Amino acid sequence: MLRNLVSLVVLVPLLAGLAQAQPTMPTGAFYLEAYDMPGYFLTCTTTPAAGNRPLQLLQGKSPQAQWLVYTPAFAGTNTISLTPVVSPGWYIRHANWILFTAASATADQYFNNDASWHVRAGLAKPTDPTLVAFE
Repeated sequence: MLRNLVSLVVLVPLLAGLAQAQPTMPTGAFYLEAYDMPGYFLTCTTTPAAGNRPLQLLQGKSPQAQWLVYTPAFAGTNTISLTPVVSPGWYIRHANWILFTAASATADQYFNNDASWHVRAGLAKPTDPTLVAFE
């Protein structure tokens, strides 16, 4: 009897923790703040007009640091994409460990996968979302 009780006591807190650790992405415009650099935000540039646009971590909030969630993402269900408010139609993408924004190319499977992200429980705080690359 005591053995079953101990298992139940251990299992209930684990299940409660899993139920609480479901992050939600914001609706509307939001900022992406660096966890290890408070006050610094992921900011997109609006140049060049074509090609890839670099992303930077800059201090302070600005219009270039606002993002919108696009869902479902190009890779399909259970993924999201992020587009800057100042450059609709451009999306955060990754390649060779570098983040940048690029114009939508929905016919390109590489773009679709690179511009799609899974939302997971936060690494530092479970209720804050962490984005994991689709591939």
